[in-house]
Amino acid sequence: MDNIFLYFLIAALCFIVYGIIVKFENNKKKEFESLLTDSGFIVSEKLAYSSFGGIFCLDSENKLWAVSEVNKIYRFQDIVKVEVVQDGKTISSGGLGRAFALGVLAGGVGAVVGATTGRKISENKLTDLRIKITINDFKNPIVYINCLTPNKNISMEMVQKFQSVLDLILVNGKSKHTIKQDEIINKFNQNIG
Repeated sequence: MDNIFLYFLIAALCFIVYGIIVKFENNKKKEFESLLTDSGFIVSEKLAYSSFGGIFCLDSENKLWAVSEVNKIYRFQDIVKVEVVQDGKTISSGGLGRAFALGVLAGGVGAVVGATTGRKISENKLTDLRIKITINDFKNPIVYINCLTPNKNISMEMVQKFQSVLDLILVNGKSKHTIKQDEIINKFNQNIG
């Protein structure tokens, strides 16, 4: 009887801790969005990507994007390179479209790896799948976007959405930066600093 009570107590504590984490995550996302909009950033698209409050926001009007985990706004033209990294190895580089399209059509991340490297890897052996964005910033040159859920499931909808958004950023990022971009970034930096 004591063991049942102990198991119930442990389950209740896990539920409470999970609730606290979810609340913290939601507050972190709202705070980040508020900082962005207070700076003049127009959130035209937002994508949640992490179990701990990671959010990617896009301002298509001003050609800006932001990532909550690094607490920074970037210009479209700041992107130097985009890679898909699986278990520490680059499986796709440059434009993401071809590898993801093949993977989605053929049925998942195992197919993505097969399409880009010629080898097959089972989805259930996958431990890490991230999008690596190389930025024109010597202090922090890399931004990672985790594409696995906490229980190591693959969110193909999220991967497809990021693929589309990053492909569009790469296509539209060739323009010069504007004074409006500088104003938004400077105001954001003042708000967080």
